[in-house]
Order: sequence, then C-alpha cells, then structure tokens
Amino acid sequence: MTEAFIYGSYRPDNSTNRVVNVKKNADMWNAVFREHLTEYPNCKGFLSWDPTGEEKRGLVWLERAKCDRCNYISKKFKLYEEVEPATSCSGRKAAKSNLGLQIGLMQTPVGNSALRRVLLSANIPAPSTKGLQKTSRYVTNSIEKQNQSDMKQRRQNLLSVHKFRNSDHPNAVDVEGDGIFNNKLYSGVGKTPFQPSTQMVYMLAENSTTDKQIIACTAKSKLCSKHGKHEGTCGEESSTCTANIKMSDTIGNEKRWATECLKDLQEDELE
Repeated sequence: MTEAFIYGSYRPDNSTNRVVNVKKNADMWNAVFREHLTEYPNCKGFLSWDPTGEEKRGLVWLERAKCDRCNYISKKFKLYEEVEPATSCSGRKAAKSNLGLQIGLMQTPVGNSALRRVLLSANIPAPSTKGLQKTSRYVTNSIEKQNQSDMKQRRQNLLSVHKFRNSDHPNAVDVEGDGIFNNKLYSGVGKTPFQPSTQMVYMLAENSTTDKQIIACTAKSKLCSKHGKHEGTCGEESSTCTANIKMSDTIGNEKRWATECLKDLQEDELE
C-alpha cells in the first residue's frame, strides 16, 4: 500500500505528473512544514497537495497544502517562474514555461494538438487547446516584432559594410528572393478554381556578404478561423480576421510579394 492509501488521502490526481519549478517547490514545502508545526505542534498528520485548491495555468500550477488530520490549509504557492512584462501594465504575469513551450514549438514540426497527445501519454495534465492557442498568438506577435527589428538591423549593417568597402554604390545591394508555399501551386488542378496554396512566405536574402542573411520577409495567409463571424470580407483590414489577403488574390504572384519586401529595403535607403 502506498502512503496515500495509508493516510487515507488517495485521489486519482496523486498519480499524475506535474511540471513544477524545483526551487519554488522546495520553498513551498519548507514554508508549509514550518507553518504547520507552529500552528499545530502536536499534530502528526500527513501533509500533501490539496487538489481542491489547486489552479492550472497552462503547463504550470498553483498549489496549496493541507493536513489530513487537523484543519491546516496553506496559502497558494506559484510553482513556476514568471516573465516580467516589458511595460507596466495590469493583469497576470505569464509563466516562463508556457511562453518557452510555444517558442520551442515554433522551431519544430510539432503543433499544439500533437503536444497535448505527447503530454497526456506521459500522464502530464496538458494545457487546454484554447490556452495554447492564446499563448501561441501572444508569442507569435512578439517573435514577429523581434524578427522585423532584427532584419532592419541587418539592413543597416549592410549599409555600413558597403561604406567600409568604399563601394561606388554604397546603397546598392545584391539580393535573391523566393517564396515557399504550404501546398504545391500546381497540385489539385481541376479541383478548385483557386491555387491550392493558402499560406506562403516570401524572403529576400542578401548576396553582398558570405553570411547570406535574410533581410526582408513577408507572410500571406488566406485562412481565417472566424470566417463569417466578423464584419467585412476575409483578407481585409480587421482585428478579428487572421487572413491578410483575399481568397480571390493570386497567392503565387511572387512579383507582388517581392515588391513588398523591396519597400522595406527602400525605407532603409537600400537599392
């Protein structure tokens, strides 16, 4: 028999695995043991997590302890590290593990649904699909801003390189571009009046240095998760529409997407 059965505190939750910060967990139990001993010095009860008072926040947890013999119940402890917001704003701070999870997913072919299956297979309570999507959107926006800033810095560095080389045309830069699509443009011929691809990314890479860095990028999508539930047509300016081009637009028009990238170069005085 396990200790949980011996002390009469068995619950199915006790058999699950949880993601907790080691130091935060140690801090909690040290505080709980001292507090319990001070308030109930003669109690010989068994202290354990109180499943009725826990809070699940994505992959991480807020937990409190209780005694199976006396009335002791501790306060809730955050068993995770938080991210300090870039600006002063009200609201709950995000957990590092939840943000890090989405950053890792963006660098692998694994999606939110597959992640949930993996976690549940390991008997780890998985975050909700809605929570994962919400965190994913937040992380995606932050990464997009960071990438735009990084590419701008690279373009400015190119100007400096050309000036140091005493180039006759310091603002001219050699580039090559290409687009990548989620579906082949020539697949499904005859099955749809539109090109089968619904998402694409077009990138410009510089050929002025051996690094061949990407200095401009644009992404297009015809997919909208709220199709028919918002005003206007999908692909038009809307805070609720996730599509940024219309369904009738030719997604294979790489000249159009290359032009958008070249405008970014022009803003930094590159030709």
